[in-house]
Amino acid sequence: MRSPRFLLLAVGLAGCAALLFARGWYAHDLMFRFLVWNLFLALVPAFAAAAMLHADRRRARVLTAVWGALWLLFLPNAPYLITDLIHLKPRPPVPYWFDVVLFATFVGAGVLAAFSSFHDVQQVVARRFGRTAGWAVVALAAFASGFGIYLGRIQRLNSWDVFTQPADLFAALTERLFVPWLHPGAIAVTILYGAVVLFGYIAVRVIMTPRSHDPAQH
Repeated sequence: MRSPRFLLLAVGLAGCAALLFARGWYAHDLMFRFLVWNLFLALVPAFAAAAMLHADRRRARVLTAVWGALWLLFLPNAPYLITDLIHLKPRPPVPYWFDVVLFATFVGAGVLAAFSSFHDVQQVVARRFGRTAGWAVVALAAFASGFGIYLGRIQRLNSWDVFTQPADLFAALTERLFVPWLHPGAIAVTILYGAVVLFGYIAVRVIMTPRSHDPAQH
């Protein structure tokens, strides 16, 4: 992972930790410590994608494929932090505005982790198969993460269920993929969250792309 991104990640994690411990000190209760675990899972795809990019540059095809599979498996955990907002409500004596900032910080970290992983994977795919293929993979991954959010938040399944409960996960996947009209909730969550994630990534890319007439580029 490039140093500026690593520094940004470190600052963001430090901010999340500071807010969480400040709340715990003030309320004498670390009731939102589950956010730490969720954020850890959100960072897995970011590091997996960075490792995938590094392996691809070394032309280690097997490692590239392994890291890519790990990235896709854990990817939904990054935008999944958005759904943790369901836990947000007034909890005196902690000011409500403080909890809003706390959750927003963790959610932002999760979303940025997803975008960071998209950028790395897109580079790998574009280098091998072209720019269009790179964007196609990002789009598919965004909606796959939306489906993963549905499985996690609604069906209470996890990424590691691939290893611990493969039969249950396979049944949930096949039922919703082959007869999706029987599960309108799955369709709605997949499309809505997938579209939001994809639009957010595109927006960041557009904003960060320098314009040819930008005076700062001369």
